[in-house]
Amino acid sequence: MYRCTPVVNGDDGFPVVPKYRQRTWEGLRWSEQRAVLRAARRGDSHPDPAIAKVARGWAHAVLAPRTHSRGVLRVLVSLVEDPFGGTLGGMFAERRAARRILAVRPSQEAGQPPTP
Repeated sequence: MYRCTPVVNGDDGFPVVPKYRQRTWEGLRWSEQRAVLRAARRGDSHPDPAIAKVARGWAHAVLAPRTHSRGVLRVLVSLVEDPFGGTLGGMFAERRAARRILAVRPSQEAGQPPTP
């Protein structure tokens, strides 16, 4: 049975999601991923705190610093595998989407005190 519990915000200002509701970005349906990206484009977070937390975790992973081992070789191999640049275009689009998701500030719900 689902019990309504008070919303607890974490250090980043977003609601804390219980462990049993946590998912991964890859585990979300395509429509859910699209809803997150559309909301981020508007400057909003997803209304479901579990999905919003998954999106922020994915965005942090995408924008994490990468190692520079054989970077040029990796780019050349990806161009040979996909000469039309689909792989490279996807990498740039992912990074842009991740920046948009992380730029979103938590929305203040009615009745909640503002976080410092």
